[in-house]
Amino acid sequence: MENKEWLTALQIKQVIISKKKPTHISFIEFWKSRISEFKEEGRNSYAKMNEETIRIFTKAESDIPISAINTLLIEHFKKWMERKGYSNGNIGLRLTHLKARINELIKNGVLKTEIHPFVYTKIPTAEPKECDLTIDEFRKIQNTEVEGKRINLAKDMILLSFYLCGINLKDLLSINLNGDTITYERTKTIHSKTGKGNITIPIHNNAKPIINKYINKKGVLDLGYSYTYSNLQKYINLCIKKLKEHLGIKQTLCFYSARKTFAQFASELGIPDGVIDYCLGHSDKNKGIIRYYTKVRQKQAEIAINRVIDYVNNPDKYKDYIEMRADVMMMKG
Repeated sequence: MENKEWLTALQIKQVIISKKKPTHISFIEFWKSRISEFKEEGRNSYAKMNEETIRIFTKAESDIPISAINTLLIEHFKKWMERKGYSNGNIGLRLTHLKARINELIKNGVLKTEIHPFVYTKIPTAEPKECDLTIDEFRKIQNTEVEGKRINLAKDMILLSFYLCGINLKDLLSINLNGDTITYERTKTIHSKTGKGNITIPIHNNAKPIINKYINKKGVLDLGYSYTYSNLQKYINLCIKKLKEHLGIKQTLCFYSARKTFAQFASELGIPDGVIDYCLGHSDKNKGIIRYYTKVRQKQAEIAINRVIDYVNNPDKYKDYIEMRADVMMMKG
């Protein structure tokens, strides 16, 4: 031990203990231990996705010692998935999980390498999901009276998500909806960024009748089902499929359509990216970093929400502006 004469007894003990940390465990054993930690943190969806990535990785590479992780292994795994016909989105997801675990090993000093294993491997991205609706399709959902519990539930959930800036289902079911505003941090990004990422947005008058149909005494939505979240999510998706068929909507329709459509309409109306990022609660690690620097305020989000909802309520009022703006953007391109 170098320079031990400058260390306290406690520091010497910590050095000895750190040297004794097991480094002989396999990579899969380490990965499974991390999955257990994800579950303890309540990140069950992320844990399940990592379990599937382990299954795929093991088929391609079997289990390996941590010291065997290098650039050749990563490139081989990527090419194996390509040969098996995995989509770019699927490959990107598996490589992202793998890179995150490798970064943890490097950070903890368990994997020592001069060259990062991912240095020569580009992680592919999925093609954007085309599920945003046209103004006519959205207004058809908004204004058509429907019958049946399932179809009404689908309509209510899509509209409520849209009126609340495309909030995702998990957050929608967990936040307190009493009052005139909501403040929350997205479940999807709460574990993946530093600092506070709270979003505060107003509850628009269009959203309140829907909330009043389902809100319970605790201030959260009660849809009248005792399903697990995963099963409830599947049930709502089934209801949305029935709504799509009933209304004859050609475009892909899913719960995520509310989020994509809100963002698309906001962009068409010329709302700045930073304000849209704030409304959507984008992670500061991605393009949502604009939000961090420009300090988008709640008032700006309120103006954006009012404008988007006024647009879907009165599209003709904005028709000339949107067409003119589209022409200007074309000339800039």
